[in-house]
Amino acid sequence: MVLYFPFDAGQGGVAVDLSGNEHDGSIEGAEWVEGEFDKALSFNGTDSFVEVAFTNDFVITEAITLGAWVTANVPFNPEWRCIINARKSTYGPFLLQTGGAAKAEVGLYLSGAVQTCRPDGAF
Repeated sequence: MVLYFPFDAGQGGVAVDLSGNEHDGSIEGAEWVEGEFDKALSFNGTDSFVEVAFTNDFVITEAITLGAWVTANVPFNPEWRCIINARKSTYGPFLLQTGGAAKAEVGLYLSGAVQTCRPDGAF
């Protein structure tokens, strides 16, 4: 495990990485709210995020699993919304985002372009 944010501290401006790798993140514009089981971070969908300094730990060359528990406000905004993006530029080596057609989508940044995973699992 490279990074783990439970987002349940309920206070403060730092998301503490519980993976043991000390990749703590700066909470920008998100607010602490009551969550499903404890506290949670609420992101406004436009300019709130948690920023973690890029390190070579995020250069993953083998299998990777991305996970996020996300509750979208209804009606769902059909524009692209990033959930996870490990990046040094616009797109990272991997990302998890909502798609332009209001669908969740997984993509990889390969050969200078985002490659979207199709429903059959291929890129």
